[in-house]
Amino acid sequence: MASTQDEARRLARAGGCELVVVADEQTGGHGRRGRSWTSPPGNLYATVVTAPRFAPAFVPAGSLIAATALCRAIEQLSPTPPPLSVKWPNDVLLDGRKLAGLLLEVAGEAVLIGCGVNLRAAPPAFPDAATLAGRGLDVQAPVVLERWLSAWRRAAAALAEGDTASWRDAWLARAAGLNRPIRVTLPERRLEGVHRGIDAYGALRVETAGGVESVLAGDVELVRLGETF
Repeated sequence: MASTQDEARRLARAGGCELVVVADEQTGGHGRRGRSWTSPPGNLYATVVTAPRFAPAFVPAGSLIAATALCRAIEQLSPTPPPLSVKWPNDVLLDGRKLAGLLLEVAGEAVLIGCGVNLRAAPPAFPDAATLAGRGLDVQAPVVLERWLSAWRRAAAALAEGDTASWRDAWLARAAGLNRPIRVTLPERRLEGVHRGIDAYGALRVETAGGVESVLAGDVELVRLGETF
């Protein structure tokens, strides 16, 4: 398959909803802003097509909710959960290296959430990316997918029922770089400051010399200890 996201978009436009598109391998996978993403076999590639019942204002937070749901799914796979963290807006890290990426897209009334997890292989262009196999976890894609979907549905249902704090608390508990210096590349400028978490709707909060700014979209770089702006 070229891309689960492309196929899910086609199905959503044709009226499909509450379905999951899965691929063993992708020849045309892509991430945020259309960036190409090599997708070797042996990993999990899936896109969920859903019509969430929670308020539209929370839709941008969907990828953050899905990321914490993925962490919960993976943490259930071993008696000793691997050290996972989430990097705003859509990455899951293992030992500080990228393990998974998520991609949220709105197609009409449907929301598409793509998910790629490095179970056994890292993309050739990113040899330093993490894999679950590298941590000694030999798991099958269907198992991770089932547990991720279950965790996502529980979190989405709780939000729809008025629990607007649990998903945010879960994300903050795993947030990479929280209260540490970060750089955020925006379309027209670079923002440098301290990672102060997220607001109620998933926007990144960055404390700068001029005050706290909320960022809806951007590329985040975590500043290493000892490094200065």
